Amino acid sequence: MITGTLTALVCGLLLPILLPADKEHLMPAAYLFLLYIPLNHLALNLLGIDHGSGNFRWLNATRAALYPVYFSGLVLCWFLVADRVFWAVFSLLVANGAVVLLRLMARHGNLASGEAVVPARILLTESYPFVAASIITILYMQVDKVLLVWLLRAEEIGWYVAAFAAAGVVNVLNRALGIVQFSIAAQERPRYGFALIAVVLRRSTIFSLAAAGGLALLLPWLLPLVYGSEFQPAVVLSYILLPGMILAGLSEILTQALRGQGQPIAGILSKIFGLMVMGLSGFFMAKLWGARGIACGYFIGEVFVFLGLMFVSFRFYQDAVMSDLRLKAADFMFFRGKLSSKQF
Repeated sequence: MITGTLTALVCGLLLPILLPADKEHLMPAAYLFLLYIPLNHLALNLLGIDHGSGNFRWLNATRAALYPVYFSGLVLCWFLVADRVFWAVFSLLVANGAVVLLRLMARHGNLASGEAVVPARILLTESYPFVAASIITILYMQVDKVLLVWLLRAEEIGWYVAAFAAAGVVNVLNRALGIVQFSIAAQERPRYGFALIAVVLRRSTIFSLAAAGGLALLLPWLLPLVYGSEFQPAVVLSYILLPGMILAGLSEILTQALRGQGQPIAGILSKIFGLMVMGLSGFFMAKLWGARGIACGYFIGEVFVFLGLMFVSFRFYQDAVMSDLRLKAADFMFFRGKLSSKQF
């Protein structure tokens, strides 16, 4: 609550500076959504307990609780209110609050005892590298959104957001694998276990390429169907974003593996460099191609991040060999077996 509240106060002071003058009508919704920060701090701490202990059933159940609450709020907004942006933000805030409440209820016994399993001083000291890594990761994930707000008109922002959401579907499996990879890496011998990571990367690449190919065929029909015919330009944007999304998913697997080995800072330089590349390339290309330029900048940034993480991984893992990344017949047989047994 302390870290979340302080962060929300700082953001509140900076909002008038960070939000462009032509977007000032969004200020009330932005101030309201500052409450998300302390809620999210609480949720992430409680989620970390389940993540670290490998309690994936409860972790996924509580995360999934967000969606029915949020979508119910969106439906009510559509039919009942005039200012849909403000109340959609409110709905998202309530949905995140529901997740936190669910987690707090599950941990009621621990909270009622009043006993700290880990002293706050030790927790803050040991978490410092993870905090630094998380700040860079958050900045990296938001830089394209910052460029959107400052450089593009509202119409193009809408296209980009729709395209980003559609292209992001290819990373559903990779995000799940990243979560699992963290727990597996935490139990491995220090600086060992690259062979298993390589297997996950190879098979994730195959799955992602297949999913991207299928999605590319469906997007010209799906995007206008979901968002309306005026979002047809988002199809081209999603095609540009797809390769970057695949690389982002693979990078997440490497990042979580390094985090599990207690090395959250190990790949930070590659993300900092990728952040600069994405920001600069997106800024200049946006002037030429608008939203397409920012999408190209996103892809270029992801290329540098992935290559940087691969370089760091080969330096960190003592058992890392390049041949482990070569596709093998067993990888394709794995998918064939899964498909034939209908386990997907």
